[in-house]
Amino acid sequence: MKGFLINKKINLKSTFIKLILSYIILTSLILSITTTVLYNSYKNQLIENSIGSSEKTLNQAIYYTDYILNWSKLFLYQLYLNEDIYSLMYYGKNNYYSSNENSKILQLNFPLPSIHSVYVYNNNSGKVYSSISETVDINNFYDKGLLPLISDSSDGFSTGLTPRKVSFLSKDNLKYDRNILSITFSNTKNSKNNLPDGAIILNLSVDEIEKYFKTISKDKCDIFAIDNTGNIIFHSNSSMFLKNVSSLEYVKTILNEHNSKGSFLSDINGEPCVISYNSSDKLGLKLIAVAPYHTLLGSMEEMNHLMLIIFISLLFIGIIVSYFISKKIYSPIGRIVKDVENKIIKHNLIGEIQSNEFDFLSLAIDSVFNENISLKKLSFEDRKFLRNRLIESLLLNNLTNFKDIKERLDELNIKVSEGTNLVILFKIDQISEFYSKYSHEDRKLLRFGICNICQDVSSKAYNSECISIGKKHISLILNTSDRGSLENLDLVENLIKEIQNYVMLFYNISLSAAIGCCADNLYKISTSYEVAMNYLNYTLKFGSGSILNYDKIILNLNSEYQYPDEIENALFSAVKLANIKNMEKELDRILEKISSYSYSNMLLGISQLALHSKKLIDTLYNINNESSNINLKSFLNNLDKLETFTEVKSWFIDLYTSSITQLDEKKSNKKNDIIKNTIAYINENYNNPNLSVDIISDYVNISSSYLRAIFKTTENKSLSTYISELRFNKAKVLLETTSLTVSEISTEVGFSNSNYFYTAFKKKYGISPNQYRNTFKIRG
Repeated sequence: MKGFLINKKINLKSTFIKLILSYIILTSLILSITTTVLYNSYKNQLIENSIGSSEKTLNQAIYYTDYILNWSKLFLYQLYLNEDIYSLMYYGKNNYYSSNENSKILQLNFPLPSIHSVYVYNNNSGKVYSSISETVDINNFYDKGLLPLISDSSDGFSTGLTPRKVSFLSKDNLKYDRNILSITFSNTKNSKNNLPDGAIILNLSVDEIEKYFKTISKDKCDIFAIDNTGNIIFHSNSSMFLKNVSSLEYVKTILNEHNSKGSFLSDINGEPCVISYNSSDKLGLKLIAVAPYHTLLGSMEEMNHLMLIIFISLLFIGIIVSYFISKKIYSPIGRIVKDVENKIIKHNLIGEIQSNEFDFLSLAIDSVFNENISLKKLSFEDRKFLRNRLIESLLLNNLTNFKDIKERLDELNIKVSEGTNLVILFKIDQISEFYSKYSHEDRKLLRFGICNICQDVSSKAYNSECISIGKKHISLILNTSDRGSLENLDLVENLIKEIQNYVMLFYNISLSAAIGCCADNLYKISTSYEVAMNYLNYTLKFGSGSILNYDKIILNLNSEYQYPDEIENALFSAVKLANIKNMEKELDRILEKISSYSYSNMLLGISQLALHSKKLIDTLYNINNESSNINLKSFLNNLDKLETFTEVKSWFIDLYTSSITQLDEKKSNKKNDIIKNTIAYINENYNNPNLSVDIISDYVNISSSYLRAIFKTTENKSLSTYISELRFNKAKVLLETTSLTVSEISTEVGFSNSNYFYTAFKKKYGISPNQYRNTFKIRG
């Protein structure tokens, strides 16, 4: 019996050791799996982030090069419109040439540091004027590539950038080499020498542009651009200019790829690299980012060491904790075992004791490890915050791990699943007025109210989620397991119209909406959001309250941009003749033509029209021995903030009419007569609730836009404000002198809605109409 007790004690110790070992093994296993998963996730995420970073970098490079090209072309347009440059291009062969002629081009100020030089070629004289050297005959010009360049040029702009290596000659007759990109603007060719009668050549410095490529290139990572034949145009290493790399395998892959952008892994000189590429349609270039694989994993060594230290530290802590936990857990077991030992001795129940012990341990372990921690235990505010952040991350593609996304969506009761999803993006129209009209808290409440309306209306047909994104956007995600129902645009558009109507009814806020593409899975929801965001730009064309989708925008888009010179000539003729109606008609035509292009080309067309309009008005002022003070900088800098073509038209109308008004003194008397007749008509008809600017403009026989412009110029207030103030003044007189009710007075002064009159009166004077009447009686 004594030996049995000893064996039993040994067995008890063995159980205790097994318990400790089980905890240590379990802790080690959890730490090992967690560390491995974290390490691999970190490595994969690092590669994904690198690819994403490369894609963003390439997008920045494309935007930068497109920006340089657009502004270079605009600058070239300005040069062509410059009278001094124009005279250099076309003065006759026998005209007397002064050495000061070349100073006109030498004194040019370049708006971009990337512009290296400008040539002006005159076929009549056969001379080339350069912004960096003296005037010489084209056959003796230091840039030997100029002659074939203009020989191959066509009328108007060259189709793209022409890369060249040129040995330049400075003013001090010193030679230096430069890599340049040339843009040519020329006219029709002379049949005698097959050269244009005149041409302007703008040379862009590749070195200056490549500074940007060097800036955005990460350490040991290359970013460069090639043309369709594999010649390098831009590179972070300037010595690579015009080198042909089409023989490289990864370049062959990119050149043969039908997709405009993508990424893949490839070996370069035996070293694995991550290759990302994107295409610039305007430049006809493919931009490539090459990141050596080992540079991506460079930080993994530090991560590896850090994880090893953490693993050992946590394992050591786990051993200590395991000992105390095991001891604490085993303490009651020991007491039970002691009680059981007496029973074992008396009743020989070894089997039962062993069974009960392991059942107890199993229950203890289950009690420790079966605790379920869920997001459902969070507070309502925390759950709401997490819901919004998770939905926003899906839209903006900010999720770093999609593995547990379905579980999170279910736990947070987010009605978005792996089925087909569609993003509808709403934009608050006239956002500047929205911000000036409401406080921060009011704006927050209004966006919350709009989200509720979107949720209530859309839930009739779909599972949906809605959140406010940024200062002016509301994002609605529709979800359905039936893909076909989401492609039923009539149903979707009817829901959008219902939402727009409710928001206008309850909040008097106009919403524009854009429908993204269908997303087959959760990963593509961000793509649908990006498409919808891009479509919203086209409210510039379709106006406030529009519903935009692929069929409405892309199918009717004119891909070839061509500035409407003929319509511009007709417009400028109307401006010169001060023919307001024809001016508006031709302005509508030219804006309609510009609106047929892509959003970026719309902005380019509007910029060109603004530049040409300034030149026209400057000319009109010069004829009258006056100088204009038109400043286009603010307009051009805020061009992308214009919401509709109505705003664009209004700006040009104001520009033309104000210029015409200032220049033509005779029209001043006519304008005063118009204002006098307008005010008289308003005084006689202010009580008509249908009184509007259009009705008044028909009465005085001018357009409504012109009437608004001259009225505001003369009276220093808008026509609508004048009518409103007159009605309120009449209402005050009736409140002071009659016993009519507020409703009767509102009708008497031309308000069709007494509630609106009551609210507007209180907002204007700070008290209600009844309070005003009582206050007046007290004073009386």
